Amino acid sequence: MEFIKLFETVVGSLISRIAADELKAWTPNTVEKLVGIAVRLLPEDQRERFAEEWLSDLRETPGNLVKLFHALGFIIAAGRIAAEFGSKHTSLNQRVAKRSIDFAISAVSVVLILPLFLLIAISIRLTSKGPIFVYQERMGKGGRPFMMRKFRTMYVDANERMENHLKRRLYQRSRSPIDPRVTPLGRFLRRTSLEALPQFLNVLAGEMSLVGPVPMSGADVRRNISHFEAYCSVRPGITGLWQIWRGRYLSDMTLTAYKRLVSLDRAYAEKRSAWMDLKILVGTVRGRLSKPR
Repeated sequence: MEFIKLFETVVGSLISRIAADELKAWTPNTVEKLVGIAVRLLPEDQRERFAEEWLSDLRETPGNLVKLFHALGFIIAAGRIAAEFGSKHTSLNQRVAKRSIDFAISAVSVVLILPLFLLIAISIRLTSKGPIFVYQERMGKGGRPFMMRKFRTMYVDANERMENHLKRRLYQRSRSPIDPRVTPLGRFLRRTSLEALPQFLNVLAGEMSLVGPVPMSGADVRRNISHFEAYCSVRPGITGLWQIWRGRYLSDMTLTAYKRLVSLDRAYAEKRSAWMDLKILVGTVRGRLSKPR
């Protein structure tokens, strides 16, 4: 085990160094592209003034990573300015801004979490048999199916373990709240939401968004035609209004919970904006940090 820990430390350090070098190499070009996107979102008579202000601000901002997040802020600001000035292309502007923010944040996140990603993958492989990832079919924008990625948190013989657990409960009247299908590492990954890290790859591929409806199967979405229309008008998200409302997951999908979910998806589809996405992201991070472990 000492060798394994040493291996994880060495490999993690190497990947951290590589990630830092990669971030330093492509961040300036990415920042330039993001500023260009933000400027194009603005009404034509406002572009020159804001372009000068933003470029000046970036020149005085230290650190590549800080510059990157400043550029993302410019896209959000541009979307709000366009809406206030009643731009004819506000709807298109919002879609371009949303996709740009999704791609930029996900790309940075994937680079920064590579060491953690590798450590989780090694730990899953060492602590239980089976694949590192699981793939679940979900319905995406326009009703197109895609495979959502997650770290595996269950044993490969999960169903058999549950059957044995239920039999023991029947004979021993056990009331253990622990799900026997989930591995000890899996419980930690679920509690900390780290199981969802591979979904950043879905965002990069354009299958998901950082913010949107909860990813659901086609059968669940089709239970209500109004939900189907609202759900399919946007990409499903890693987080969304549903997570702010209930916390982590809608695990007990009762009729009341489902109706509430339908109303949240419809509200997001009708009122979505870069500003709303930012508030949901901040609320999600704040909720995760304040949630008792």
